[in-house]
Amino acid sequence: PPMYSKDLFFCPSTGFSAALQMHDALRYNQRVMSSVVASMEEHILNQVLERIEQVRQRRGTELMRCEKIFASIDCDEVLLAIAVRKEELHQKRIMYNQKQEQDLLGQGVDAEHARIALQLTSYHGLYSSYKSMNLLGAALSQYRSQEDIKMYGNEDYLIPEVYQVMKHTFYSWTTLYAIQLQNQKNYSHEDAISLAQKAAHDKLTHNLQKPDTIN
Repeated sequence: PPMYSKDLFFCPSTGFSAALQMHDALRYNQRVMSSVVASMEEHILNQVLERIEQVRQRRGTELMRCEKIFASIDCDEVLLAIAVRKEELHQKRIMYNQKQEQDLLGQGVDAEHARIALQLTSYHGLYSSYKSMNLLGAALSQYRSQEDIKMYGNEDYLIPEVYQVMKHTFYSWTTLYAIQLQNQKNYSHEDAISLAQKAAHDKLTHNLQKPDTIN
């Protein structure tokens, strides 16, 4: 019979549950199981670790079907493979993040500004120089394009406060547009973001001009 979603979690790369993949792999050997784990991303690994801990704490009690799979495999072997994979991902993340930071610094961004922006815009621990530059361009006029200064002014804003808008509006100009709709036109936070998102859609799909709240 099928396993329902409440009893398992899926590994997006294959569509099969991580538990089933490990169970089937261990029927062959450690090398096969390790190769399965080596293809998993960190959030899946963390779910596996959480489920293993749940199984260990509930020994002797009735287990859900997915937990029974974990109870039937050698969790020590799985834990070793997960530790190896997590260390590999950790090293890759360090190298990737260093590259993103150097990219920002190479564009003349102040080191402290770069640190704040990279941390705020990170996703699953991964930095993005592109998102960080958009954030800084919206927050601080020194990183703003001449076009955006002409259209949205040279006022500076607090980086963390700007991020609360930019996480919905993405680009520096749409973020500035939303901020000025609130400050100059008295739009609510939600309405300003909605209009900024529509402006971005219109520009990208219909090649319309950026809306101007200054003139």
